[in-house]
Amino acid sequence: MKLKIFNKYIFDNENQNKYFSDSWSIIHITGSFVFSYLLKKITNLPKKKIFIISLFITIIFEYLENNKLLMNAFNSKYPEYKGDESVNIFGDIIFNLIGIFISLKINNNKYFTLIFIILELIPFIISRETFLYGIFLFTHAFIVVIKNI
Repeated sequence: MKLKIFNKYIFDNENQNKYFSDSWSIIHITGSFVFSYLLKKITNLPKKKIFIISLFITIIFEYLENNKLLMNAFNSKYPEYKGDESVNIFGDIIFNLIGIFISLKINNNKYFTLIFIILELIPFIISRETFLYGIFLFTHAFIVVIKNI
């Protein structure tokens, strides 16, 4: 069996979630970058604790994202989504780690803003998907699940 690491058509929706990286990889960097940076600014926790909490949250997110209940809810807005392959879940966690490390290295709000804008522009220009769009999808999925309970 051949291990699928990289999708040569990285921004091809047909092959999303099947490889180590895809168009959502940068969005995972952005999400963990924002979460970790806000956690750092709000709590003043030591960097090690911020790292552990952020990593834990990203793992929980991956579980929730691939939970059957939420996948069905995602399908109303993103019908191609069938869940992530194991290699993509691993890749998502690695990309989240990159975002966490970047956020732990900066202390200046101007740098945060600049990095956030760059991280939002890259996937938007290439695939019209962004971290903010991802928040919308996830929020929509939760609302669908709550309404169906």
